[in-house]
Amino acid sequence: MTKFNLEFCNMLSAEKHKFEYKYLLKRFGSIGTVGRWIRKYVDRHGFIILQGLESESYDLSSAKLFLTKLSSHIGTLVPHNLGQSDFVWEIKPKSSISQIVTFSEHNKAAPLHTDSQYRKLPEKYMALLVFRQAECAGGETLLLDFNLVFNELKKSYLGRQTIEFACKTKFPIAVPTIFQTQNKTAYIYSSLISDIPMIRYRYDTLKTGLELIKHSHVKDFEEKLQVFNDLIHTSRYCSSLLLNNGEAIFVDNHRMLHGRSPFLDSNRLLLRIRMN
Repeated sequence: MTKFNLEFCNMLSAEKHKFEYKYLLKRFGSIGTVGRWIRKYVDRHGFIILQGLESESYDLSSAKLFLTKLSSHIGTLVPHNLGQSDFVWEIKPKSSISQIVTFSEHNKAAPLHTDSQYRKLPEKYMALLVFRQAECAGGETLLLDFNLVFNELKKSYLGRQTIEFACKTKFPIAVPTIFQTQNKTAYIYSSLISDIPMIRYRYDTLKTGLELIKHSHVKDFEEKLQVFNDLIHTSRYCSSLLLNNGEAIFVDNHRMLHGRSPFLDSNRLLLRIRMN
């Protein structure tokens, strides 16, 4: 795997995608109208950042309640474990005995990926609210608009070959242990590029999935997956930004890849919610 390296990422000119929540609330008049506007904005631009949410999240219960309420006006909330009501997920380092660990369980780097790539149809939207940022200044958020990557790949022979492979090949995608259902589904089969979602991707679950199957073409899959991964992580469209306390980002999970840099502060806490 290509070494995860922030030198490939340009600092994001995110100011034009940042909005004060109180300004939006005053402009539109209600949290419901704000939520519907956010949805339209994300559909058009891929993501949006809200600022000034400190008064809405002065304690953890208030933060969860506010994020749930706002997100319910953007889309239909989806639980992290099907059949449960765990709509808000705490992203913080924790001890884990998972065989297939997910990024929300540790403080290491999280390379660019989409959420719920192991589900038949990943959620359309994903939101992260920063309740407590890392004091070590780590945990930068990474973003990559795959629509831009896709259009660039079409311009070269290698890129077109990679697109064809990612569209036509059914990969085994491992399900993180914490999200496996009672029937212990270890992986699903899916292409990486499709109409809906445009992109589903997470390198480590793809590599693990390949280790779980017996297939005569596994080596060829691995080689082409490596090419695809390199093209993503060396893209000039990859950007990074540091979200502060009281800021939230809403992302089109069918189009945008996201990730984070490593961090040391074990008290860092983000809240995640997913919607359709």
